[in-house]
Amino acid sequence: MVIDLPANAQTAEYYLADLATTKETVSPVVLASAAIGAVHKFHRFSNPAENQSIQCLLQGVKNLYGKAPIQRQPITKVILRDLLRHWLTPSLQRGDLIDWRSARIESLLFHLSARWGDLSRLLIDHFQSSSKGLTIFFPKRKNDQTGRGHRVILARSSSPFCPIALTEAYFLQLGTSYRGFVVPRIRRIKGVCHVDGSKPATYQSCRSEQVAALSAVGLDPSAFGLHSGRIGSTVILRNAHFDMSAIARRVGWSPNSNTVLHYAQKATAEFEAMNKALEL
Repeated sequence: MVIDLPANAQTAEYYLADLATTKETVSPVVLASAAIGAVHKFHRFSNPAENQSIQCLLQGVKNLYGKAPIQRQPITKVILRDLLRHWLTPSLQRGDLIDWRSARIESLLFHLSARWGDLSRLLIDHFQSSSKGLTIFFPKRKNDQTGRGHRVILARSSSPFCPIALTEAYFLQLGTSYRGFVVPRIRRIKGVCHVDGSKPATYQSCRSEQVAALSAVGLDPSAFGLHSGRIGSTVILRNAHFDMSAIARRVGWSPNSNTVLHYAQKATAEFEAMNKALEL
């Protein structure tokens, strides 16, 4: 069906209502409404999607088909230990390249309080190692309002779970001449891992590895996600009474962000006690 521009509000409303009953989800209707508005704005017509009846329709669609966001559970220190042992065996020395990639991802998401999107864009040259620690430079983070990037420094520890030791061991697996993404695409073919360092791994492939590992250690994968490490470490820092602004600087939040309070409020008294009891 072809409709001449400008479309009247009633026609747009009928179209969006039909789309809602066909798709039974919110996003196609919202996107269609935005597209209608963009086309009319481009041709300098008034936007029929701004009509009150369509706004009521959109709200009704959200009420009917919308789903509340799921708050993922935090990765605790004990869970992280179990996952690392699963991927690299109790000795933390064995595993193929995909196992090492998974272990390193989970470790750094936790210790850097990083988002998956931030970590997946990093190249190996964004990591600078020294005798004292490891500096990671994020050229761009979600809330980088200055555009100057963001640095996080990790200190070395004697723990076998030290994220720097795991990262350096993973880099050795990739090879000293490797210069691609630190979370590259890897295909396992007949037991052999093939690396494509020119492209970052997809979220789904890494999430699949996490799901399998969580199931293997006896946890419900649906309760966790690749954001769970960031949530867990943030709650630990807050419960350890670190200054709010210091936490915000470390994890790359806006100085006025209240996200840390949101995460902290999700923590139960039991979880707070576990933070102290399960320190590495």
